[in-house]
Amino acid sequence: STFIPDWLKTPGMAAGKICAFYDDPIKIATDGSAMRSSIYAKRITTETGMEWRLRRLRNNTARQLMILGRKIRRRGELPAPSAA
Repeated sequence: STFIPDWLKTPGMAAGKICAFYDDPIKIATDGSAMRSSIYAKRITTETGMEWRLRRLRNNTARQLMILGRKIRRRGELPAPSAA
């Protein structure tokens, strides 16, 4: 954090130090992004509407296709069984 060195230069945590931290534009943007991600994660897990059901279906299908692709790729990397 860019604020920690400034905090340690002087004793205590005055209101100005705390306000500067919470007013930082990067922190505000990061907090907004985190909140949007959190709300989306909750909604995709708990909502029952058609839109959310389709999103879950899309995500689960994509996940299964990735797993299948990895299995196929691994199978291609394995040496062929030798005839003994």
